[in-house]
Amino acid sequence: MSSRYHSLSADVGTIPVDVAITGAMKDSGVMGVGHHKYMLETAVLAGEILSETTTSSANLRSQMLASLKKIPIVKAWLHSRLNS
Repeated sequence: MSSRYHSLSADVGTIPVDVAITGAMKDSGVMGVGHHKYMLETAVLAGEILSETTTSSANLRSQMLASLKKIPIVKAWLHSRLNS
């Protein structure tokens, strides 16, 4: 485990095989994970990442949004919002 000022993150080598890395920053380690078998996703997201213009911030946002869109309840909510 490592820390990123006020957040926790994990090193790639410590992630179990049944957990997928869904978000990472080159300088901060693993920032998002999802379980292969169970519908479980988690991520560390600091507010400033939404406004940063770095390539790694943009990649992390894209990875997280792609992961979120796969979750059935999120998919349904997005569909209801976009089609209303």
